Amino acid sequence: METSAQVWRRWKRALGAIAALYVLVLVVVFGWYVHRQSVHMRWYRRIEYLILSLAPKRPANVTPQQWAQCLTHTWNLHVNFGPSGYFAESERERFAAEFDDRLEGTVSLDTIDWVWDEFARHAPGSRSYMRYRPTTTEMLEGASELPNEEPLDWWIEQFQQQSR
Repeated sequence: METSAQVWRRWKRALGAIAALYVLVLVVVFGWYVHRQSVHMRWYRRIEYLILSLAPKRPANVTPQQWAQCLTHTWNLHVNFGPSGYFAESERERFAAEFDDRLEGTVSLDTIDWVWDEFARHAPGSRSYMRYRPTTTEMLEGASELPNEEPLDWWIEQFQQQSR
């Protein structure tokens, strides 16, 4: 028969093993979470940079105020619906690669529309935000009447700072 000290020692070992396993599981789960957030933040920052990359590529048929408004609203779209859990994880890299490819070609209001269409498709929560789409006739016509907190020069300066 075991003495009470032996039983207690066996229980302490078992509890120690359970606690170690619990800590190991917590470390693995936390590491997995941090890794996922890190991967997402790399994508998130990449999209921010791609939006800034639009700044110096203003189409000739768009005024600086209109282009600044397009950038402001597209930036806000990304800020509101680019965080983890909004934009479909399986579509992030494809979206970023295609966005990058589109910047290599001719940039126009169609480029802005494409970004908004992709968000509507892959971040369903963003559909309620589509009323701020900056390429509608109403928004473009009102661009010169609205006080723009970030003029186009500011956007270009932000892009240049990020490019260094």
